[in-house]
Amino acid sequence: MSEETAHPGLQHPDLAPIPASERNWDWRSLASVWFGVIACVPSYLLSRGMLEHGMGWWQAVLVVLVGNLVLLAPMVAIGHAGTRYGISYPVLLRASFGTLGARLPVFLRSAVAIGWFSMQSWVGGYAIYALLNTMLGGLLEGSALPVLGISFGQLICFLGFWALQLWFLRRYGMDGVHRLAWYGAPVLLGAALLFVLWAWVQADGFGSMLSTTSRFAEGQPMSGQEMAVFPPHLAEMVALWMLMAINIPDYTRYVRDQGQQALGQLVGLPVGIALFSLIGATIPFATVDIFNTEISDPLDVVSRMGGFARLLGLLALVLAAMTTNLFAHLVPASNGLVSLLPGRLNFSKAAGLSGVLALALMPFALLESTGGGVFIWLAGFGALLSPVVGIMLADYLVVRRRELDVEALFQHPGPYSATSGVSVSACLALFAGIVPALPGFLMSLDLATADVVPPQLEIVYPYTPLIGLAIGGVVYFVARMVGGLLGGGRDGVPGALDSTQPPIQDEKTTIDTQVADQ
Repeated sequence: MSEETAHPGLQHPDLAPIPASERNWDWRSLASVWFGVIACVPSYLLSRGMLEHGMGWWQAVLVVLVGNLVLLAPMVAIGHAGTRYGISYPVLLRASFGTLGARLPVFLRSAVAIGWFSMQSWVGGYAIYALLNTMLGGLLEGSALPVLGISFGQLICFLGFWALQLWFLRRYGMDGVHRLAWYGAPVLLGAALLFVLWAWVQADGFGSMLSTTSRFAEGQPMSGQEMAVFPPHLAEMVALWMLMAINIPDYTRYVRDQGQQALGQLVGLPVGIALFSLIGATIPFATVDIFNTEISDPLDVVSRMGGFARLLGLLALVLAAMTTNLFAHLVPASNGLVSLLPGRLNFSKAAGLSGVLALALMPFALLESTGGGVFIWLAGFGALLSPVVGIMLADYLVVRRRELDVEALFQHPGPYSATSGVSVSACLALFAGIVPALPGFLMSLDLATADVVPPQLEIVYPYTPLIGLAIGGVVYFVARMVGGLLGGGRDGVPGALDSTQPPIQDEKTTIDTQVADQ
């Protein structure tokens, strides 16, 4: 990329394409990142929710696997751009939304990431507090502090975990992320297998789990009702990590070729999450034999272990919470803020600002005041961003046929400037994809009632991430084609890039692209 032709509001060294010579990750590196992302309590609990709705343990794990195999397709497709061109997600979004219009989805993605980072920092800090307090015989207990509403021990554990994450990312950057993933993934996998081994020994096998049958089997209470349960859970699996599809180029830009990229995502996402969900299905059955009660929460299980096992469990839970929060939330938030304020922030400063904003949200107070509803807000806003995934797929795969002019992504005015830097087609598609999700989203927050929202829209709400993705992609493609027929380029406005013409790239970019596609 030529800094002489780049617009100062669009370029920064942390946003520059990674040269092919520096894209040295293989499939194990990318799979390790995914293991770090999915090694969390929600992944552990995926199968339990389906077991409670009548599935057998193998059916629950199969739904998790199939759902994430479906999600793998957009992950690999969007990740292709990162590996081929070495660009991060804020830069890739300029191709579809325009050089300035990309700031809208980047801002929304960053805001959701900061919200999740805030909440998960509190969850991780509280886990540390709960286990330490158990190990210390209640020494950390105390009365609630004025204004904050939490004890001093809870506050220290939260701030300590929050500061640890910020220090690590600011100190070591993406190189540190790579090392943490590379060494952390085997530790997390080993800890999970030891967890299963402990349960096997303590429960004298998993006979109780293996002997259970699905309530949908012939002669069982829910026989013939599969279609009322399986599709919503399958859609839930696809939606769980869909937001990661937007920013997956943040990681695939370091991978050396497309084969390694696809294999890394295959091993890390569907295979990895199916493994963790299998563990989540196994342990609660074992706890019935070990503690005479079913325990789904892994924190509760660890707190009941013996001294050394409890300590190892605490360390594994802290590592798992840290990798998920860094990889899935703080990294995309930091890259997003750099692209929004390239003249003032670098990656390190953006990570610090993300942390300060997360702290200002006072997650413990939000959880208390909303009764946990803040998680519904965050999940809902994530669903509202699904059209962005569809737009990115339609633009990169269909409209541009995987051909980008990397130099032009940093230029304004330029081929991707559209109307004053904003793609009308992308904004229209984003709005169209959001609309079907709004009624169900408002009902989930008790901001709308069944008297106002048609029952059909309430029923489809679990599927809105998939619906939004499809609508966003189709509307974007149609708008681009209509614009092309009316004249003024494929966006229907002067200055839009016509995908029928090959992009002009400098010699270095062409060589890098050829190497990445091998």
